[in-house]
Amino acid sequence: MSVHLWRTDTRHRHLSSVEIVEAASELGCQAELDTLVAERLALLRARWAEEVALCRAVLWSSVTAGQLVDSSFVQRLVHLAAQPGPGPSLGVAVTAEVLGDANAVSGLQTLRVAGVGVAIERFGVERASFTALHRVPLDLLRVDPERIARADADPYLASAVHALCQLAAALGVEVVADGVETDEGYAALAAEGCSRASGLLLARPLSDGPALRQILRHGREQR
Repeated sequence: MSVHLWRTDTRHRHLSSVEIVEAASELGCQAELDTLVAERLALLRARWAEEVALCRAVLWSSVTAGQLVDSSFVQRLVHLAAQPGPGPSLGVAVTAEVLGDANAVSGLQTLRVAGVGVAIERFGVERASFTALHRVPLDLLRVDPERIARADADPYLASAVHALCQLAAALGVEVVADGVETDEGYAALAAEGCSRASGLLLARPLSDGPALRQILRHGREQR
């Protein structure tokens, strides 16, 4: 989940899920935010269930340790994942740091048993990344976008991305390359074994609407 923070000069930046949750906690509205996230996922799942192509998608939501230790939040997602009928599946993305929290891991395991996918995002940045991999079954590793953006010009980073892809392959986990901006970078990552990618080359940040649905049907934004 990300939010645009608009300024008076029309520039804006994205707030990470961690920043949003920290702000909500300070303001005393963590429970309201958790409810909003769960309700938004439920709304999108219901909308996308109307079209076969969209039912093959996965609704991923970044979550924090604070949300995963909240049993009511976890149970909302479990209930949503168990809804009968067609619809996209659900997945949660966490940083490797979250896997160092035993209570958060317990929440992740509950979600995994309920059929919710699990991904590590910004993989390769935090020291805990490699030691945490065994703590919960994973579906995706999302490689840090800064590494992706600089891999074309930096042989060391290119080697690091190669090693991460090899590790994921050995674990049987799919790799998502975040921050892909050039055709050359896309081709190089595909050759390394990255089965999925995101970034400005493929699409701009989008909310639910015709443009997003076009990508879900055809895999790339039409420009």
